Amino acid sequence: MQPNIFSRQPPSFRSFIIAVITCLVVLFFDWRMPYVIQPARDVLYAAYNPIYALASYPVLSREWLNQQTKSETQLRRENTAMQAELLQAQVRLQKLSELSAENTRLRGLLDTPLIIDGRMEIAEVIGTDADPLRHIIIINRGAMDHLKVGQTVLDDKGIMGQIINVYP
Repeated sequence: MQPNIFSRQPPSFRSFIIAVITCLVVLFFDWRMPYVIQPARDVLYAAYNPIYALASYPVLSREWLNQQTKSETQLRRENTAMQAELLQAQVRLQKLSELSAENTRLRGLLDTPLIIDGRMEIAEVIGTDADPLRHIIIINRGAMDHLKVGQTVLDDKGIMGQIINVYP
């Protein structure tokens, strides 16, 4: 007689041990050989990405609704603040361009090559990790945008972090 898979008996200790061993094997492969697990991770990401987008819809719709219902006074206040911020950014940009020109001139005097990759990708934060001990964000860019693990992430205050996972 075959065992009934829908029985009301609790799972056996043997099935618990099998599950623990399976988890440890997957963790080992993810730790030592991430290229083995990466294809499965990509498939799982593609599977849960629509669910994640659907779950974030209430927050996004609330933000959109708040944005649409701002008063004229609030919009004028925001506009004034943004104009002041733009002016400060333009001053900083002018100083940085002067420093860059001076740096280029000094490098020319030293006859050393200037190696700077000026490529920058603008991304939007679409999610954050709920764990307060980990500061992980999810952005709307991936491997198709030529992002790679290990690249630096910048925000308006400087270096924000580093890319630890890249999905399609």
